[in-house]
Amino acid sequence: MHSVEELRAALHAEAEGRSTELTLADVRRAATRRRRRGMAAAGAAALVPVLAAGGGYALVAGGPSPSPSPTAVAVRPSTVVPWYPEPSLQAPGGAQMDLGVAYGARETLVAWYQDEANGVMAGLRDRETGKVRPVEFDGTRPPSGRFGPVSELRLPDGRALYYGLFGAPGVEVYGQFGAARSDVQLGDQHAPATTVPGWPGVSLFTIVHDAPAGGVTFTAVSSSGTRVATTSEIRTSRGPATRADLEERAGDWMRTGLTLADGGELVFWCNAEGNAATLSAGSDDHHGTVTEKKWLLYLPLPPSPDGIFNGFSEFQLAGGAVVSVGVYAGDAVTVEMRAHGDKPGGSPGSAAWSLHPEVRVFWATGTGTPPHAVARDWHGNAIETSDYSG
Repeated sequence: MHSVEELRAALHAEAEGRSTELTLADVRRAATRRRRRGMAAAGAAALVPVLAAGGGYALVAGGPSPSPSPTAVAVRPSTVVPWYPEPSLQAPGGAQMDLGVAYGARETLVAWYQDEANGVMAGLRDRETGKVRPVEFDGTRPPSGRFGPVSELRLPDGRALYYGLFGAPGVEVYGQFGAARSDVQLGDQHAPATTVPGWPGVSLFTIVHDAPAGGVTFTAVSSSGTRVATTSEIRTSRGPATRADLEERAGDWMRTGLTLADGGELVFWCNAEGNAATLSAGSDDHHGTVTEKKWLLYLPLPPSPDGIFNGFSEFQLAGGAVVSVGVYAGDAVTVEMRAHGDKPGGSPGSAAWSLHPEVRVFWATGTGTPPHAVARDWHGNAIETSDYSG
């Protein structure tokens, strides 16, 4: 492939049925941003790797002992192999930031600004194939002048990578490891936070360190040397995941009775292991084969009552109709997908996950984009709505 058009066509074929993407960040967002609802950007972006604005990206290289001097690594474009997402990951919406952190022999950590609803997303890019698989990261917009949640990812070599967002440009982030916070000592290691391309006012930092034995505190310092903010809110990332990480289907199929363009029935199912599950959509040919169409989202177990999840998906049906699909977790008695303006859609329905009936998939055809979702109580009263428009 040598042109933007060919790259776009390849992505379209890879992610058929893709409209918006649902990720574990949606679960995080519901708790941290008071269930803000918005529409994830639709369509495939031009995936031509470009050099991120802002020059260089720096991080601290971890080693046998802490070092006060970071090793600078330039933000660089993917010049050898174009990068593209696996079906479980939303089409990247912005410039790739190669963070220069190796994950095993072939992969490197990358991040990019997706859109205002999803914020920054992260993944691991295979340097040989260009394939990017997702990494859990809460990349929603942090408060101005404050840290967002910092993610800790254990690397295959045993070290820990810390990465997060800060709500201002031009700060240096210091990390203090293995001890209670000191008002005198800023930290063992530090790295400049680099402005996220396409998202003014938000910067990203990474620090790699030997896995600490005690607490971790990060401090942002302005160019004038003023301490701006501190945080000790660290979230452990599950790390990279693909469908193979959760191979066993948990519970019953969630069936729609709708026929997809390939002739199979649109079905949904959950795979689960430990405290995590994934929700997928696929085509059942009723001859023993279910073909995955789209990996919808991660779920923590037990599921959080987060209501209507941010983002919806669309699938092409036989005859040319398009069905819009949403996901809900909570106490509502019914959940409906409707046309924009709260008008009835065609072929409406919903199905609950048999192991956790509070998790439901709901759908309708002819809704237009974006659709309108309504959750109702026993009396038919609307207890939550979403128009997926932010």
